[in-house]
Amino acid sequence: MAKNIMNCDLCVIGAGGCGLVAGVKAADLTGKKVIILEKAKKAFGGSSTFAHGMAITDSTFQKKAGEKVS
Repeated sequence: MAKNIMNCDLCVIGAGGCGLVAGVKAADLTGKKVIILEKAKKAFGGSSTFAHGMAITDSTFQKKAGEKVS
């Protein structure tokens, strides 16, 4: 097994929806070096890749914010 040593200021474990946002936001706000690790064989997305096809048909929060709910 090959060994790859990387240096970073922050290591985010998981490249799902939250991990990607957290890593990018941390790098953007701080300018530090961030590495995001994902164990799945696919590139990224985590469980977020299974979140398609869900429809919000009646959202009180969106209506209160003045958003059109369809």
